[in-house]
Amino acid sequence: MKFFADRLCKEAAEWPPSVPIPGRDRHRKLFVLSAGGPNSSICRALKERTPDAVGIIGLEHVAEEFLMLAQEVNCVLAEIPEAKGCIEAFRSLPREQQSLLITACESEDDLLNYYPEFAEDNSRPARLLACGLSLGIVSRSGSQEYRFAGRKFAKGFQHAVETLSLDQRLAARVEAKLDETASRDGVGTVVAKMTAAKDQPTVHVPKDVAEQFQVALENAIAEFNRRATSAAVLK
Repeated sequence: MKFFADRLCKEAAEWPPSVPIPGRDRHRKLFVLSAGGPNSSICRALKERTPDAVGIIGLEHVAEEFLMLAQEVNCVLAEIPEAKGCIEAFRSLPREQQSLLITACESEDDLLNYYPEFAEDNSRPARLLACGLSLGIVSRSGSQEYRFAGRKFAKGFQHAVETLSLDQRLAARVEAKLDETASRDGVGTVVAKMTAAKDQPTVHVPKDVAEQFQVALENAIAEFNRRATSAAVLK
């Protein structure tokens, strides 16, 4: 029965293979339909042979037949190496070549601004802005103009958050710069700078948005610490 359970788990593996993003919660379930349901020998064997991250659900079924259905949710396209490679190759092309390849979309922006590696996260734009300001990646002028890579993209804190929410390409560039800075300077240094900015918010933003800035940095610091912990566990 143990050998049978191992073969079932192997055959039930999803295709194509995927590489989970560290820290992301994924949910995999195996629905086992057999005589005896959750008390059947095969259901018990599967529970012994699979990790806790996989849920085994036993369901009563006719004695003449055994079925097993595998379901996995919360897997994003960016976790599939083949798809990720295609997306990265597409992004590396000049804009005019990208447009020539898009033939089946009502609006080419649906693909040009498609970032499957970013799950829906309503607090992400504010975190990116707060991190960018605290690390000097995003600058703010006295007239409340916000700039990234030398170009103005918003006027006022709320407008900057809204722009980062709507412009996925800009948000991806800011996040890439944040990751580059963390990789170069170290997570500890980055977190220390963000902590200092959180303690003195009015140095970076107007007083009326200081609390929002602090909350965004608290979330960002927790995220960086979580990533560091996940990376250490994987090593």
